[in-house]
Amino acid sequence: MRRDDYVYLVPFVEDEKTIFLKTIIPSRKATQQYLDEESDDHEA
Repeated sequence: MRRDDYVYLVPFVEDEKTIFLKTIIPSRKATQQYLDEESDDHEA
């Protein structure tokens, strides 16, 4: 999930019929990794 130029991790548990989202965790590392990659893609 991306919100306000920040990336959040959402761990989940999945079985045959349902997906349960456990929590939402802001991640500096994921923000740097994924948003830097996106800006590199848009520059090309």
